[in-house]
This record gives sequence, structure tokens and C-alpha cells, in this order.
Amino acid sequence: MNGGTKLKACLIISILFLGIACTAAAGQTIYVDAVTGDDNDLGVTHETAFATIQKGIHSAEDGFAVLVWPGLYQEAIDFLGKAITVKSADYPAVIEAPNDLAVSFYRGENADSVLKNFVIRNSLIGILTIGSSPAIRNVTIADNVYGIIAVEAEPNISNSIFWNNIYGDLLGCQARYSCIERGGEGEGNLNINPLFADPNNGDYHLKSQAGRWDANEGRWTKDDVTSPCIDAGDPMSPIGLESFPNGGRVNMGAYGGTVEASKSYFGGPVCETLVAGDINGDCRVNFLDFRLMALHWLERVNQPPVVYITTPPDGAEFWEATESVWIGVDAWDVDGWVVKVEFFIDGYKHPKDDNDGTDGWCVVTSFNAGTYILTARATDNEGATATSPLVTITVFGNICPEVYITQPEDGAVIDYVLDTMVIEADAWDPDGSVVKVAFALDGVKFCEDNDGTDGWLVVTSPPEPGSHTLRAIATDNDGCSGTSPKITFTVE
Repeated sequence: MNGGTKLKACLIISILFLGIACTAAAGQTIYVDAVTGDDNDLGVTHETAFATIQKGIHSAEDGFAVLVWPGLYQEAIDFLGKAITVKSADYPAVIEAPNDLAVSFYRGENADSVLKNFVIRNSLIGILTIGSSPAIRNVTIADNVYGIIAVEAEPNISNSIFWNNIYGDLLGCQARYSCIERGGEGEGNLNINPLFADPNNGDYHLKSQAGRWDANEGRWTKDDVTSPCIDAGDPMSPIGLESFPNGGRVNMGAYGGTVEASKSYFGGPVCETLVAGDINGDCRVNFLDFRLMALHWLERVNQPPVVYITTPPDGAEFWEATESVWIGVDAWDVDGWVVKVEFFIDGYKHPKDDNDGTDGWCVVTSFNAGTYILTARATDNEGATATSPLVTITVFGNICPEVYITQPEDGAVIDYVLDTMVIEADAWDPDGSVVKVAFALDGVKFCEDNDGTDGWLVVTSPPEPGSHTLRAIATDNDGCSGTSPKITFTVE
């Protein structure tokens, strides 16, 4: 299959639910929000976000990203050996685990287990790694008892800040392009005060004479000093969403690469007008700009595929056991090709995968009546993935009939000397037909009408004198039964 070629994928779902294997939450990204989330939700969109990071990790599969909305997360996080990326959305979230390990890697995690853009504070140990080698980028680990402890481990730590950790910053490991209070071996490291905005009140933005984001006032403000951690990260790291001027180089710390990264200061006012070719934002076009361009000239960033569910439309409705749902997917990749499309139902991956695609990807499953969220995930030839927008469908099951006793009336008095007693009911079925109505006297079935052409009624002898209860049970053509309200009558 050529790059850019559209691939069709389909999923045929018949509507009798036999079971869906529960493997992981749907899609490439799991969403977490401490403010609006709920761990009983699905976690497949920001609107259905989980409340805790650990729930997001539990629900993720290898290759997933757990996207964490800004907020305070007071929990101990275990990566569970998964090859996933756990990162903050927009700007850093804060993790605290007083008297505990804030983040731990001890199940053989490698470079595919990534933690980035978090502030970790007020914990016994910021990060513990045992026998693992995760990637830790752009974190600020401050005001803990210990920073990072590594035991027979080689974590890849870069672009980070370690400050005011009581008994040490890095024990058993090294970092690169990081600010470490007690120093430390490693390329590009600093041990100079990072000049946090207000660490005593939890503000770890870096001060800047060109501009620092003031979260309290919701605007950019200028300081009288500039942090040495600005433009001090790994020159080969992407600058991400840093605002201009950004120096063409990522900042150290949790805010590096985010929309709230502090701006680069070049000894003068920030440029009033953007200058073509001014890559670093110093108001001049010179060799420094050429150097930045040349440094990244041969870099190629793989573009993820695109995937959409084309049928059924969002909001479609189906009837149980009478219709099948055809789920059609369009998936393509602008710089490669799609190698796999997976389908998810209510956040759970369908157990059967088809990695061929020459005739489309199709599976068959079953449902009970209910509302379901469908998504598809496409993977390209370089392993990048993308998830389709959500599609919600509703499957209606058989509606049971309704039935009411019309004779005798509730509270009626029946004369025992009469030879006959008429029992009659009204019964109807909104999505089929009533095939029989049975009657239960004092909780015991004693007669039924299987015809109904002259109404649903039976003629019988009155029961023994005394108080009695009566119910009617109507059954439809699909075998579903509905029961009438109980009536009481007296025989004298």
C-alpha cells in the first residue's frame, strides 16, 4: 500500500451481546483530570476523564499516552512496567506523595516508558527506579526528602531541575542538561539557583526579564532577573509549544516545551515585530539562526495517521436482534501507510485484531440493549497511532408488554353463590404482539388465555370466601413478559 492511500476498515456487529473482552481503555490517549474526572468513567476523552493518574496507567496499553490535566494529584504512581508516555497537558500537573514514593519504576521499564512535564514535590522520594531505564524529561523535582533514587537502574534524565531536596537530588544515577543543586556529572548540567517565581507557594515558573507566565493574574509579567535554566535544555530536544521568543532551545524544568515556558531574554526588549529568519527571537538574523536551522535540518518527524469512523453516524439507533451495525472506517497516512486498525467499544479493545487490511478489517461481536461508544485506532508503518473521534450508538432491546386488569376492579366484592366470575385484562406490546395472558390468584397461576381474539379474559368459578389478590402476566412474541399491578377483591 502506498503512502496516502486510503484504507477501508469495517466492523460488523450483530446485536445479541455475548461478551466483550475487557483489555484496556480505548484509543491512543487516556485522559486524566483531578478536577472534573471520575475513576468510574471511561477516560477516552477529556469529558470522560479519570480522576487519578494511576487509574489512567491501569487502563493504558503499551504505546498509549496518558494525558494529565493541570491540577494537584496526591497519589503514588506505579508505571506497572508499561511502555507508555505519562505527560501533562498544556502545562505541568503537580504530584505529591507525602511519606511515599511519588513515581516508581521497578518492573523492567525501558526508554519507551516516559514521564514528562510534571512538578513533583512534598514527597518522601520523588522518583524511584529499580532495575529499569525509563525516560524522564522536563520534570521539576523540588522540596522532597529525596529527589531520584536509582538502584541497579539507568534512567535517562534530561531537561530537569532538582532543587531543595533535603537528602539529595540524584542518588545512583546521572542526568543531562539539568539543573542540580548539589551538582552532578553529566553533559550540560548546571548547579545555579534556577530562580523559581515563588516556590514557597508552589509556583515553579522560571523568572524572566522577557516574560514569565503569572498564573495568579493570568498574564505575562516581567522580572528583574532571568533564570539560567531558560534555553539550557538539550539542544536536540524539540521546543514544543514554548512562546516566542524561545531561543530555539527548550527550557529546563517542568514548564519547558509547554505554553507556559518562560521567554528568552537577549539583553533588550522583546521584538515588537517578528523578523523573517529570526529563529531564536533575538530581533536579528545571523549565524545563530543558521546554526539552529542546520542543527535540525535533517530531522524528520513522522506524522501520525488519520482515522475516522464513517458509518454509522454519531447518534445512530438500532433494534436488538433485528439489525446489524456496519462500522466503516477511513484511515490513511500522509508519509507512510496504515498497517493496522483496531476497534474499541466503551473503552474496551475488541479481542480479535486483523493486521492484513487487504479486504478491510472486520470482526463480529454481540451486544445487549444499551448505549455504546465506538472508536477506532490506526497504526502506521513507523508505529505512530491515531484515534478516531467518538461515535455513540444506541441499541434498543425488546420492550416487554404492558398489562392491566380491568375486571374485577380493585376492591370489588364478589358473590360466592354465583356460578361464574369474569377476569379480564387489557394488554399491548409497543414493538411486537401479545401472544398470551395468564392470571395468578394469590400468587399462583391458575388460568390463561392464548387467543385474545375476544379480549384477554377467562371465565371461572369464584374462589373460596375471603380476601384474594389477582395479577395478570402478558407475554409477547419474543418471550418477554410484563406483569400488571396487583388488585385485591373479596368473595362473600
